[in-house]
Amino acid sequence: MTDTKKKEATAGKAEEDTGKVPVRLLYDDDHKRPLFVCVNGVSTKIPRGKVVMVSPEIAEAVENARDQEEAAIRYQDSVAYRDPENA
Repeated sequence: MTDTKKKEATAGKAEEDTGKVPVRLLYDDDHKRPLFVCVNGVSTKIPRGKVVMVSPEIAEAVENARDQEEAAIRYQDSVAYRDPENA
């Protein structure tokens, strides 16, 4: 078994054993601080720019937040760049 396959197998086994999933947050000029997430009274800070293992509930909340931020940006762009003559 190659090193890559061993790492993948180990990562998959660790995920099954701990019940945690990997999450990586973007680190850029707009997003530098750790992300605070609280689900059902369980809170955590997720550092940006690193892969961290979190519970599936926390990962789902992060994914939902990303989707919502993307939808908000798309809406802002659609309103900001509307042609006033065709409105």
